[in-house]
Amino acid sequence: MTLKPAKRRDAQMVRILAELGILLEGGLPTVHELATRFNTRRETIYRDLKTLQEAGYPITGEGGLLSHPRLLYRPRQARPAIRLNGPEIDALLWAAGQMGAQHPFQTEFAAATTKLRGMLAAHALATKG
Repeated sequence: MTLKPAKRRDAQMVRILAELGILLEGGLPTVHELATRFNTRRETIYRDLKTLQEAGYPITGEGGLLSHPRLLYRPRQARPAIRLNGPEIDALLWAAGQMGAQHPFQTEFAAATTKLRGMLAAHALATKG
């Protein structure tokens, strides 16, 4: 099954951000482990790591090789704060409701939707005043 370009790009972004999250948390996965986890090829993981490097994340590996990628140092705020408006939060919560119960990030997804609901409530209070 071939994904449409927009869906493929969305899947790529989710995978790259998940890989970044693993590295930010101090994970020391191998490229093979990442490829297995995300059900993709090692070449895809190498491209993802290159994308992260080009975005400014200092990724290195043992002996300079990326077969065991890690962050050279942990940036203080590696993930920039993202501001979402009310309709964007609504859209994400709607998309969350469309997902089935079986996916690899159930715990993280539940935490994220709770935070989004909190952001929506805060946004609603801010716009009432």
